[in-house]
Amino acid sequence: MFPEYFTAPFATFHAELWEWVWTMARHQRPSPFVGIWPRGAGKSTDAECACVPIAARKARRYGLYVCRTQDQADDHVGNVSALLESPAVADRYPLLADRLLGKFGASKGWRHNRLRTADGFTLDAVGLDRAIRGIKIEEQRPDFMILDDLDNESDSATTVSKNVRTLTRKVLQLGSDDVAILAVQNLVHDESLFGRLAGVAATSADFLADRQVSGPHKALNGLTYERRGIRTVITGGEPTWPGLDLKACQQRVDRDGIDAFLAECQHEKQRPEGVAFPEWRREVHVCKPFAIDPSWPRWRCVDYGYAVPYCCLWLTRAPAGTIYVYRETYATGKLAGDQAYEIRLLSAGERIRGTFADPSMWAERHNGLAIQSPAAGYAEMGVLLTPANNSRRDGIKRWHELLAWSPAENKRPMLAPQLQVFETCTNLIRTVPDLVKDKDDPEDVDTTGEDHAYDAARYGFLGISAPVAQRVKARFG
Repeated sequence: MFPEYFTAPFATFHAELWEWVWTMARHQRPSPFVGIWPRGAGKSTDAECACVPIAARKARRYGLYVCRTQDQADDHVGNVSALLESPAVADRYPLLADRLLGKFGASKGWRHNRLRTADGFTLDAVGLDRAIRGIKIEEQRPDFMILDDLDNESDSATTVSKNVRTLTRKVLQLGSDDVAILAVQNLVHDESLFGRLAGVAATSADFLADRQVSGPHKALNGLTYERRGIRTVITGGEPTWPGLDLKACQQRVDRDGIDAFLAECQHEKQRPEGVAFPEWRREVHVCKPFAIDPSWPRWRCVDYGYAVPYCCLWLTRAPAGTIYVYRETYATGKLAGDQAYEIRLLSAGERIRGTFADPSMWAERHNGLAIQSPAAGYAEMGVLLTPANNSRRDGIKRWHELLAWSPAENKRPMLAPQLQVFETCTNLIRTVPDLVKDKDDPEDVDTTGEDHAYDAARYGFLGISAPVAQRVKARFG
C-alpha cells in the first residue's frame, strides 16, 4: 500500500521524512518537518501516504491538508481517501477504511473536502484562497497539518507576504498545542514562502522556528547539459533519488524544456520575462559585511514613501572605485520626521558627505493643498537633503555600468563588477532582480514593480559619480 521507498532502506531525503513520520507514530511530538524536494520526487505522494500510519497508530486524530487553493487541497484529501479505502488498508485496519456513520446510518462527513473514518480519524482540506474560520470537530482542534504546494512561481513579494499572514495568523492558529506540522514543496523561487523556510530568501521565516529542513534537494547534483539543435541533452549529473534518474530527468527536459526543468527540479530561479538587469547575479554582486575603512567617503540616498515603503541606502566607495551599498532601511507608515530620525540614529558616528533624495520631496502642495514638504521635515530633524539627478535613463544606464562583469574564460580572470551590496541589504537584493523593462520604454524599468530601493540607489549612483565640481559639500546629517 506504500511506495517502494516506504520500506527500502537507502539514504535519500525520503528517509528523513519517514523517520519524522514514525517519530510521530510513536506518539511523540516532532519538530516541524520541511521537505524541499524537486518536482516529481514524490513530495505529495509521501505526504498523502504519511496520513495512513498516522491514522493507523492513532498518533493524531484530526488533520488539515493545506494547499494554495481549495481545489488542490480537495484533490489531496481525495487521494488519501482512496488510500484508506484500498484493500491493503481495509484488511489490516477495517475501521480506518470504513466511513463514520451517524445514528441512522448516514455518513458523517466523507465528502470532497473532509473524510471521517469509523475509528474517529478526520482529515479536512483547506485552501489559502478560501475564508478560514475556526475549524474543529466538536471540541477537538487539529493536531497535525500538512502544508503542500503553497507557492507559485509568479508570486510577487506582496503575494508571498499575504500567504505568510494567512498561514501564520489563521491556519497555524487553528492547531492544538501539540500540533505536528509537515510541509513539502519544490523551491519555485528564492523569495517564496518555502524560500523563507529554507533560509535562502532575503527574509528568513520566523515561524516554525524549530523546524527540521530537508533540502533544497536538486534532482541532479553536478548537472551538465548542452544544446544539440533544438534539443537540450543532459551530459552529466548524480541523481539524488532513484525515482528521478538520468533517463527520467532527460524525459522531463524533452517534455518541458530546460528552463522548466531548472526551475521545477533544480530549484534555479527563473528570471521574469523582460528582466531589466539580466547581468545581476547574487553570487557576483552580493558580499558579506566587513568593517569599512574610516577614510572611505560615505553617502546616503533616499526614496520617499509613506503608504508605500520609503528606502534609505548608505553607500561608500573604495579607493579602487568599487561602490558598496552597506546599509539600508525600508519601511512604510513613517512620517518624514520619523524617517529622518531613524536615518540619523543609524548614521551615528559616521561622517556622511551628502544625502541625495527624490526631487519630489521638495513639493509643498499635495492634491492642491499646501503641506510641509518631506524635505523640510527631514531638515527639522537635522538631515539635510540634496535634490538628486532624477533622469531615469541616466539612472538605469549607471546601474548597468556598475553591474557589468564578465566570467573568467580562456585563462582570462573574471572582470569584477563595480557594485557590491552587503547581504544585510535584503530589500535591495530581493527587489532588483525582479524588476522588468517598461513595455513602452525599454530604456526604463516598469514603475509598477517594487522599485523603491532601485530608485534610492540610482539617486546615489548618479550623485557620487557626478563631476567633482558638482558634488555636494561635506556635511553632517
